[in-house]
Order: sequence, then structure tokens, then C-alpha cells
Amino acid sequence: FLFKKISYRSLEDYVRAYVIVPKDSCGAGVVCLHQHGGLFKIGKNQVVGIEGSKDQKYGLELAERGYVVIAPDAKYFGERLEKNVSGWRGRSEGEESERFGAMKELLYGRTLQGLMVWDAMRAVDYLVEYENVDEKRIGAIGHSMGGQWTLYLAAVDTRIAAAVSNCGFASHRSFLEHKIIHNFAAYIPGMLKYMDVPDVLCLVAPRAFMIIAGKRDPVFPLEGVVEVYEKAREIYSEMNAEVKLKLSVFDTGHEFNKDMRNRAYMWLDKWLK
Repeated sequence: FLFKKISYRSLEDYVRAYVIVPKDSCGAGVVCLHQHGGLFKIGKNQVVGIEGSKDQKYGLELAERGYVVIAPDAKYFGERLEKNVSGWRGRSEGEESERFGAMKELLYGRTLQGLMVWDAMRAVDYLVEYENVDEKRIGAIGHSMGGQWTLYLAAVDTRIAAAVSNCGFASHRSFLEHKIIHNFAAYIPGMLKYMDVPDVLCLVAPRAFMIIAGKRDPVFPLEGVVEVYEKAREIYSEMNAEVKLKLSVFDTGHEFNKDMRNRAYMWLDKWLK
């Protein structure tokens, strides 16, 4: 591998990211987006196998399958952690950083989710300009917050040809019904007045998208995941693209185990190789 750290310009600052280039590239590239998990200081390091759970090193494993991989830090994570935030009530430095960032974006009339998507789109820019990467074979993958991030990236950036979200989303209405609190980026002011997460997935059609869910996931209720899938399936059907939308449910909790990762990799291989 060629394993390197890069920085690229985004909206207000520079994004730090790892890039892994396999010796024998298959010609496709994947944006690998990290989870939340309260692991603010780790960020992108998880997906390239530097630290964190072995189940989170999907960036490294995809590089081993021949993909050129880019793994950026989300804003307020990793090397982009906001320092010296004046906090209270005993919150960690990471929690204060994320809270500060979300409030800052709202004050400017923006959202943290929007900023994260913009940062990821700049990662796509990097991949499409990289030699030996086919701009028509760009994918995205993420777990948990990374799966949420992947959904919004794929919805907005049509250069994403195939994507996988693992334990990454359910309808917001299901969150409210079950009184589940999520990361700050999940909340877009006024969203439920006009739409819900199923409508976001509809924007991805007819491009390839796989949803992987855990039947016992306590933070993404399965009925809320199915609700998203069923509405999007109608749109994919109307576009004669049913084969490009897939829901895979595992008898697990909130995790990205080996079987789930292999299912994800097979999906990306199918549409990108």
C-alpha cells in the first residue's frame, strides 16, 4: 500500500484525511466515513486500522480488496477537535467540541450535517482527480454516524455510484416514538415539516444503495429502518431499478461485524468493480 495523510480545503478550514492506495488498484475509489460512538479523539483512525475496534477498519479492508480509499475526519473529531471550549456540567472535551460546533452552524444558518456532507464531497473531488481512479466508480460506506453521513452524501452527490450504510439511520419519527437521542448532525431544523429520512434515500435513486441493519439495534429501531426502505423501494421500482436497493437485516445489535462487512463489500464489488 501507499498509506498517506493529506489535508484538503473545505468550507472554513482544512480537512485531515488518510488515503490508502493499493499496489494493484481495481480502478474504483471509496469514501470511508467513521462512526461517532463518543470516540471524538479517534475519528478517521478507526477506519484505517490505526486504533479502535477491529470491526471498524473497513477502510483498510476495502484497500486490501483493491479500492483506493479516503477516510476524512468529521468536523469536531480527530485532528479537527475544537480545543479550549468553555464547558460545564462535566462534559468531555469531545462532547463540548461537538456541541459547540452544532450551535455554531445553527447561528450561521447552516447545519452540522450539511458541513459534514460538504467535507465529504471534497473527498470525492480528491478521488475523481486521482490517477487510475475511474470517476464513474466512486463509492461510500459508513457505520452508525458514518452510515448517516453516507446517506446524505449519496443523496446530494450524484458521483456516488454505490453506497452502504450500516446501522446508520431510521426514520426520525421512529426516534421520537421511541424517545431516542442521536448525534447533533442528525437533526436538521424544520425537517419533519416537509420530509423525513425516507425522502432523503429517495434522492439516491436509481443509484446503488445497501442498508444493513441489526434486528436488535437499540438506537435505530428496525421498524424505522423498514419504513425508510419501503418508501424508497417504491421510487426505485418506478425507475426500474429495484435491484439497486437492498435491505439486509442481521440478528445483531448496533455493530459492524465480519459478516455484515463482507455483505457490504460484496455489494460494492458488484457495482464498482
